[in-house]
Amino acid sequence: MSFCFSGYLCSCECGNDLFFSSSKFQHPSLLPSFSETIHKDSVSRHPEGSVWEWKV
Repeated sequence: MSFCFSGYLCSCECGNDLFFSSSKFQHPSLLPSFSETIHKDSVSRHPEGSVWEWKV
């Protein structure tokens, strides 16, 4: 059995795993939006707008 990673990686030299493709959702902005990261510390988070919105 083989495993094929389906997610988004950092485009910098580090190549860290950031988001699973399954966590991507439709958002009015043109930027991709994700509901969760692969690892708790995959990205830094900053509050934006309401308590439910985070900028990464």
